[in-house]
Amino acid sequence: MKFKTILLTSLMIGLNLYGFEPLMPGKASEKAIEQLEQVDNNFFTGDDYSFNDYGTKIFPSFKCSDAKGKYKFKEYSLEDFVCQSKFIAFRDNYFSDLYNLIIKENPKLKEKAQKIARERISKTQKECIEGYSKVFRVQIKYNYSVGNSIHCTRSHYRNSTAKLALMLYKNDQELFERIYDEDYEYFKEVFEDTLKYVPILYSFRDLKGIKKTDDKPYAEFLRKYDNYTGDFDKYRIHDLIYIVLVQYSLIDKNGHLVLPENRKEEEEEQ
Repeated sequence: MKFKTILLTSLMIGLNLYGFEPLMPGKASEKAIEQLEQVDNNFFTGDDYSFNDYGTKIFPSFKCSDAKGKYKFKEYSLEDFVCQSKFIAFRDNYFSDLYNLIIKENPKLKEKAQKIARERISKTQKECIEGYSKVFRVQIKYNYSVGNSIHCTRSHYRNSTAKLALMLYKNDQELFERIYDEDYEYFKEVFEDTLKYVPILYSFRDLKGIKKTDDKPYAEFLRKYDNYTGDFDKYRIHDLIYIVLVQYSLIDKNGHLVLPENRKEEEEEQ
């Protein structure tokens, strides 16, 4: 009996020693761009009509149609962009899942979480929607202004997600660790660096010309996370927080939050 107990204990220790293995950084970036189509590279701008962005169906955290199937929102409104853009819907799902999990597990943080959510909506409406509203009244479904609004809205989701996560770390580190597992301090660093080095983007061109050798904040970000940029720096990593979530399998293909106990380890290609 004692031998069986020792054997079982040894097996459990062995399993813990060989815990979850995240993807290599370059592989994570590759998956985020090529499989999920959620990260930009030198050819894919993250808002291009040929990739069927505006009108793509990743469903966001809220219903876009009523019970009878009638679409609820005005064209080119903020809600319309969230419903119609796969990039924004993906980010909306993660932000909403994180927000809902926080207020469920720690209701005392509801007011702080609401403040971040309201600020995101207010800034997005002012900077990404109202600023382009006159140009949106065009004959065709897609133009550069629509793409610019998508980039801008994506940026505010990214920053607000980082703010929400860091608010959680400051006020409930135990829950933060439960969500981001044993490498939670690395996630904290990525969230902090995103807010420190990555600006709000108003166009896919905004960071396009910046190289690692430049004396600019985003260049420092590129140098620090060089292993995510791929061969010949083909991946743009301003949305690094989502790449790292993909790396650790803590987000699904539609942007929903995945807790460590529910994730599946990636099978390496032979």
